[in-house]
Amino acid sequence: MSSSAVEFWKAVDRWNTNQVSIVLEFVRAASPQLQERFTGTVIRADKPSVIFRDVKTGKAHPIDFGDADIFIGGFELVEPFGMVRVFDVDWENAELLTCTLMEPQETAIAN
Repeated sequence: MSSSAVEFWKAVDRWNTNQVSIVLEFVRAASPQLQERFTGTVIRADKPSVIFRDVKTGKAHPIDFGDADIFIGGFELVEPFGMVRVFDVDWENAELLTCTLMEPQETAIAN
């Protein structure tokens, strides 16, 4: 497991424990021209799968990170969320093509 993946799973545990609101953007293989974005909390994390709940709609979004390549993208300014730490995830031959997970900077630095 890469150091980025190790750091990602530590972050997932923190998101789950502290119910941190994470911004997710993802592109599905079926509609690569459409990018979906929502703010969610982790409702279940059983490596390699994580289920996020959309804060606005309550809809569950299960994501399997088993065959994914995970990279730490550093910190970025993402309006209206402010500074976030970014994890970029890519899959080959899966339902999801890419996913970007953005953790509030204050949460990332505090832990």
